[in-house]
Amino acid sequence: MKPLHRHVVNTSRKVLCTAALAASLTTAAVVTNTPVAGAGEAEPTPDSPQATDRGDARLDLPGQLADPVVPPAAGTGGNPAEGASAIPATALDAYKRSEVAVAAALPKCKLPWTLVAAIGRVESVHASGYGLKTDGTTEKPIRGPRLDGNGYAKILDTDKGEFDGDTEYDRAFGPLQFIPSTWATWKADGNGDGKRDANNIYDAALGAGLYLCSGGKDLSLPADLDKAILGYNQSREYVNSVLGYMRQYQQDGTAGIPNPPVGNYPTPPTPTIPTPRV
Repeated sequence: MKPLHRHVVNTSRKVLCTAALAASLTTAAVVTNTPVAGAGEAEPTPDSPQATDRGDARLDLPGQLADPVVPPAAGTGGNPAEGASAIPATALDAYKRSEVAVAAALPKCKLPWTLVAAIGRVESVHASGYGLKTDGTTEKPIRGPRLDGNGYAKILDTDKGEFDGDTEYDRAFGPLQFIPSTWATWKADGNGDGKRDANNIYDAALGAGLYLCSGGKDLSLPADLDKAILGYNQSREYVNSVLGYMRQYQQDGTAGIPNPPVGNYPTPPTPTIPTPRV
């Protein structure tokens, strides 16, 4: 293990144990076994597989799927809690862990968990409808459209179907919709179970955080933030949606709710990505 990487992993574990979220972080997040993002890594280019315009990943969810509802506040007569956005508890925990772990590894990046949450919202509605479990896995696999060049970018298979189940073309997969070749480079262990699985929202959230911070970005700078999101999906509509949800979470706050059950949804026509209020 390289000295820098060993130092980052050790530092990450120490910070995770002493951070404000320590009570809920029972295990330290483990950064990937590849060199840490931003530490000499080349920044993803606009033509990298992950940056291609992949369209809307939520093909097996109804286009009108709404955000999870915040439970009624006590004493409100059944009215939903005001001023808060609902996020499934496990997803919310995963997003917050990613911020803490990345802050330990790459403090100059200033990754906000609300950015990871916004991407999770646009990509899979926080894994809602897929049967998100408390360990971060889902009952139903989350896979994006086949990237065969028919309405989407054309990316030939790079993982022999290991991650996305397709041996001919690549498909984005998991709650954060990683392209297989991207995950192979940025894979991470976000819950300390010794596995690096983008189908697990804990691992995917940490991997996304590291990827967004690549190239030494400072995400408190608008230009770097814009570049980071475009590196995830080269679409201005996508960027606007992610920024909209991020600001919504920052301004309204969030409330963790029970993980929604798996849904038996038909495959609708590809919907457009919604643009929330700013």
